[in-house]
Amino acid sequence: MGNFMMIIEWVVWSILMLSTILMALIWFIKEKGHSTGKMYDTNVVLALVAIPRIAFLETIILLAFLFIDINKLNLLWIYP
Repeated sequence: MGNFMMIIEWVVWSILMLSTILMALIWFIKEKGHSTGKMYDTNVVLALVAIPRIAFLETIILLAFLFIDINKLNLLWIYP
């Protein structure tokens, strides 16, 4: 049972890590498509400003769970 839980912990951590990387890559691609000086919807501007900060915080949290011996299933409480 203990080995099975450890596998589930690493699967959860890996999925959240991949989703963070994917979110950052999608932001990077979309950000290149938006030139400065044009009018954009408020939601687009808010997403372009917020996503790098969110990805940075998620990366810090994932690294903390990687190096500190905490049950990685607690990440399900932290991630929205």
